[in-house]
Amino acid sequence: MWCDVSLSSEELVDYAKSIETQTIRVPTGYQDYWGAVYGGVHAYEMGMNGKVRATPLGSESFHRELERHVLLVYTGRPRFSGSNNWELFKRHMEGEAATIDFFERLKENALVMKEALASESMSRTAEALNRDWRTRKGMLPTMSTMEIETLIEKTAGHGVFAARVCGAGGGGCVALLADPSKRKDLVQRIGEMKMQVIPTRIAETGVVVEGEGFE
Repeated sequence: MWCDVSLSSEELVDYAKSIETQTIRVPTGYQDYWGAVYGGVHAYEMGMNGKVRATPLGSESFHRELERHVLLVYTGRPRFSGSNNWELFKRHMEGEAATIDFFERLKENALVMKEALASESMSRTAEALNRDWRTRKGMLPTMSTMEIETLIEKTAGHGVFAARVCGAGGGGCVALLADPSKRKDLVQRIGEMKMQVIPTRIAETGVVVEGEGFE
């Protein structure tokens, strides 16, 4: 918009991905941009023609209920996802059997989460979240840190029933699913660990740029 260039959603995603790749100097994925462009809760599936199909998952009422259960926690340590992602990418391209199996399990986990969200089941969503975290940490231990392990350990049994690092881990944020009635106590407990709960909501639309001269 700043350059007065009109792009479709697909073109915008490609453009943003290219900028990030040039900036961090390692190959990047599409997933972060799809969420920003489309908003809401979707399954993103790429067809044979390279086009992405975004399938909405769950109703808005379920999204509001999901918000009540989500705690997004910044662990206090920034992360650089490119290192973990690039290492796995190289191993996969080199045909390493364990890494190829790992990617297959990630695919299975994604399909389990898709069905959990589509069925609007909080318990199945929690199960899928925990399953994926076990898969990722088992394959690449550097996805976790001492801070992340402390957070999960000290909130388990206090209302938190699922946890997973956001992105490639190694720091950054952790998504928790917790009993809404325990939220206040959990926020206090997390603060005592010198970590920050970030206010979070599910936006039903993609990012909108507003300002003078923008439409």
